[in-house]
Amino acid sequence: MAFVIGGCLGLSYSPPDADTKILSRRWIPLAFLALICWATSNTIVKHAYSLPEASEVNLMVCNTIGGVLSLGLYGFLKGRQGTHSAREYLHSFVPMG
Repeated sequence: MAFVIGGCLGLSYSPPDADTKILSRRWIPLAFLALICWATSNTIVKHAYSLPEASEVNLMVCNTIGGVLSLGLYGFLKGRQGTHSAREYLHSFVPMG
């Protein structure tokens, strides 16, 4: 998990622009909260998978429904603002799929 987070941070880094003024750092606690939710969800799924009579199909369906309800619903409601190309939609839907 640390390598994934570190890789994302490394790929998203850009040198600071002296002309850019930071208006809000509200995204930092929200990103941390999203990380906590993601970690908690994966811990629960791993625990559920170790239970007797756990089914791979049921876990796959529950994970897919959870992803659609969270990321899919948010993307549908908030992601429609502005114009987007089909390529941008493809880049957002392929990882979810």
